[in-house]
Amino acid sequence: MKQFELLGWEYRIEASFLEIYNEHIIDLLDSQPKSHEIRMVDSKGQDLYVSNLTIQEIHSPEELHECLRTAQCNRAVAATQSNEQ
Repeated sequence: MKQFELLGWEYRIEASFLEIYNEHIIDLLDSQPKSHEIRMVDSKGQDLYVSNLTIQEIHSPEELHECLRTAQCNRAVAATQSNEQ
């Protein structure tokens, strides 16, 4: 990315992480519960939009790793008999 910036390219990297657990959408970058909806953005049915999802702008690899750590901590990780082993 830095090499292409020297050539005049401009980048904007954004990250969002979600989990669908028990048919509920969970924003993994925000620990506050919110209502989320999945919507089609285009008529072809290829692009989706999730409302109220936190989008974090990324400026460095360290920021991306921090987002990944936050998302990992906010995941639902309950054991059940079906996934215990």
